[in-house]
Amino acid sequence: PDSPYQFEAATTAGERVAWRGRVSADPLHSDGELVLANLDLARLSPYYHTLVRGELRSALLDVSGRYTLDLASGAPVVTLADGAVTLRDVRFGAP
Repeated sequence: PDSPYQFEAATTAGERVAWRGRVSADPLHSDGELVLANLDLARLSPYYHTLVRGELRSALLDVSGRYTLDLASGAPVVTLADGAVTLRDVRFGAP
């Protein structure tokens, strides 16, 4: 049977991840909603700085949507729906 679960965490910088959904072990399946809010992309610059010209001084990212993950057939099948992406407060500077 499906079991409902919920998880939420936040950083001291105000970044937030929240998940709410169901998980089933037989067959292996999960569906639910995922929210990533206020992700500070400028703080992550050590991971992508070689891909960007200039300095990303500010950028906040929000991502949300519903998903279905089915592993019953052995090969993972992922379906995404009702997704939203918001990028705000974007500021670049010279390198």
